[in-house]
Amino acid sequence: MLSLFGSHSKNFKRLPRVVKTAVVVLPSITGSLLFSTPPYPSKCSSWPLFTTLFEGSLWNILIDEISFVDEALIAANKRRETAILQREKEEHCALSIPEPDAISILSQGINQAQRVNIVQKREYRATYEENTVLKELESMMLAKKYLESLSGLAERPIIKALKKTPNLVTVCVQQPEVVAKRFNRLKDEDFEPEEIFKFAKLLTAESDLLEKRLSMITKQFNDFSTMRMTAGILGIDTSLLPRYLMKWKREADIHRIKSRVHWLSEELEVTKQDVMDQMDSKPFLISFGFGVLKGKVLLLKDFGLNPSDICADPWVLGHTELNLTERINILKKSGVQKIKPWQLRCSVKNLRRFIATSSAAYQARSLYPDLREYFKEKLSTDETTIDIMLEKIPQLNQYTSFEKTDELIDFLYEQGFTSNQILSGPKILTFSIENIRERIAHIRRLGYDISDVPKYYFFSDTYHFKRLRERIQAAAMDPSLKIGKSRRSSSYA
Repeated sequence: MLSLFGSHSKNFKRLPRVVKTAVVVLPSITGSLLFSTPPYPSKCSSWPLFTTLFEGSLWNILIDEISFVDEALIAANKRRETAILQREKEEHCALSIPEPDAISILSQGINQAQRVNIVQKREYRATYEENTVLKELESMMLAKKYLESLSGLAERPIIKALKKTPNLVTVCVQQPEVVAKRFNRLKDEDFEPEEIFKFAKLLTAESDLLEKRLSMITKQFNDFSTMRMTAGILGIDTSLLPRYLMKWKREADIHRIKSRVHWLSEELEVTKQDVMDQMDSKPFLISFGFGVLKGKVLLLKDFGLNPSDICADPWVLGHTELNLTERINILKKSGVQKIKPWQLRCSVKNLRRFIATSSAAYQARSLYPDLREYFKEKLSTDETTIDIMLEKIPQLNQYTSFEKTDELIDFLYEQGFTSNQILSGPKILTFSIENIRERIAHIRRLGYDISDVPKYYFFSDTYHFKRLRERIQAAAMDPSLKIGKSRRSSSYA
């Protein structure tokens, strides 16, 4: 038995714990009695001895081993039963899922049909919009070609007119002969094609209405019989045109003038046609009362504004006399000598910025009436050198950055620059202090002093600045290299 189940054999290791104990312990105590025990103890003469031997500690050991095996078997059975129940529960849950009934199938079909219907509607809408756009483009191209052949102009003013007046496209496509009739009628009145397309709504107006406006203006004013009418006046709304004409006729009688056109042309020293052309794009020249318009023009002339500047920028006449007076007083106190119309109608922010720069310029002019005198004294040189510098850098002829230029020159002197070095590269005066400070800091980070680096490094452009920076970095890594002046940078400086 021991030879079959040796303590080190594989078969012995596979036995349960209780059997291992019986195989090892019992033969040493009972000898052959263990294996010669009959199946019925009452018929075995040696059974009392056997039971006596087992009444001691050995019996307790076997009982403990048997109880341990029973507990292990019970735990294994519980785990197996739990696993079986879990598997049956999962199978039951899988089998208990209800199949879709007729109502759910019907609702799913309805939802699917609705989704298909939405997709079809979207596709139809996209197709319809695409076809609409294509038709509009086709109509616009036809109208453009027709108007080009009719007027002989380029496509740019025609396309602008078609976009501004969409009805013109429809009229050109459906009734091209009507457009041609109105276009030729306006040309007979000496209208230019550009002016006609500027007020393209005249081509879409009814022929009777167009003739009515022409006759109404000619009866009220004899001016239009001697000069070309303006499309701005002709394009006034029908309900407002008689009112404006009556007002102009009445103000001509009151102020004893031929018309506001005559008066404006005389006061602004321009031709009557120039006034008429300005009325095309400035409706307030038509709608304002003559008294209001006259007061603004005389006010601006009294404060020294050039009449030609007023005619070139008539938007200034759209502001009130009070606002114009306040702006003019502010500019006069700031030292502005030549006032322009845009300064009276610009925003407050732009006005403050202009006053700041003009104040610095005014102070510069008071100290140095001639710019050459300033640079001559600041850079300690003669007039010939200053003339060469200003010819080379024309930006320096402006006083707009006088304070920055003065501050920049002082900063360069503080950093060790001399006047000769500045004059050798005057473009440095157009740079900002931040730019120069950044380049100086870069030189010092590489371990160089400003005196060790050529000064053209500071006033070269961005391209040459990068090239020179690479050379300086290479020289910092290899002291045998010299920081020389390249031919390209020398020609630029």
